[in-house]
Amino acid sequence: VSNCMNYAEVELQNTRDISYSYLAGIVARNQKGLIQECVNEGNINSKNLPFAAGVVAENMGTVYGCINKGQVTSSKDYIGGMGASNLNNVHACYHTGTVKGYNLVAEITGNNAVAGEAEVIACYSTGTLTANTVYGAVIGNNGEYGKATDCYYANSDRGIGGNSNNTE
Repeated sequence: VSNCMNYAEVELQNTRDISYSYLAGIVARNQKGLIQECVNEGNINSKNLPFAAGVVAENMGTVYGCINKGQVTSSKDYIGGMGASNLNNVHACYHTGTVKGYNLVAEITGNNAVAGEAEVIACYSTGTLTANTVYGAVIGNNGEYGKATDCYYANSDRGIGGNSNNTE
């Protein structure tokens, strides 16, 4: 997926019969593909369900050169400006919007490397963040094999929230 733009609001209407969803401005789930140079300016609201993001809710491929300027909101976990859950690579992306969630929340990716290796490289965030427990400007929770390299953030008290591999 290349050079896509979203300006529309994306919102779940009926959450009564489902326990989770994947909601994003560009791609809900990236299995092994490339999401490149896409921009989300729309607001994403998953209400009371997890896995919401400006660009990709669950990433198992590569996200490169993408931008999120929209607001991402949920009262649950796995919320991110760029991605809710990263299981592979996020490179050269930035976030300037607002992210609001409960746990595992970040302006770049809410959860990084939950299973296997994953990395966030050369990303930056100048947006705002509101969360209750595990949160960070770049990564909310960084798993044991997660890496963050050459990332920049402003407007937050921490770059990485929970960190299983003791790197920042």
